[in-house]
Amino acid sequence: IMASELRVDTLKDSSGNNSVGMAYVAEGSAKMWLCLNAEAATPAARDSFNISSITDVTLGHYRPNYSSSMNNTDYSTTGGASWESPDGNYGSVVSFRSGSWFTSSSLDMRVFRTDTYAEIEAMEAMITIHGDLA
Repeated sequence: IMASELRVDTLKDSSGNNSVGMAYVAEGSAKMWLCLNAEAATPAARDSFNISSITDVTLGHYRPNYSSSMNNTDYSTTGGASWESPDGNYGSVVSFRSGSWFTSSSLDMRVFRTDTYAEIEAMEAMITIHGDLA
C-alpha cells in the first residue's frame, strides 16, 4: 500500500466558512495529554495521548514517558489534580520544574496537597503538553 499525503494551507468547514490556517492546527494542538489514576497501587492512565509508559518514582511523584519525543525541552505544560482527604479537605496541585525534570522524552510531575503541601496520591492527576514534536 502506498502512503498518501494531503497538503493544504487552510482548513474550512463543509460550507466553506470558519477557516483555520494549518500553522494553528499544528502549533496549537496538544502533543501529549494524560489523565492519571494516581490512587491505584500501580498508577496508570485512565486515558492518554502520546504516552508509552508511566514511572511511579515515589509517593506523589510520577514520570510519564512519551511515545513520540518533543523537539526540545522548551515546551509548555499545564496540570491539575483532584483529591479528597479523610477529614474532608479538598484540593491538590500538580508541580513541574525545569532542568532535569524536563527531557524531550519524559516529564517529572509531583502532586501536592494544597493545605499542607505534602506529596499525595491524588484521585486523578492531569497534564497537557504543547510544543513541537521531534
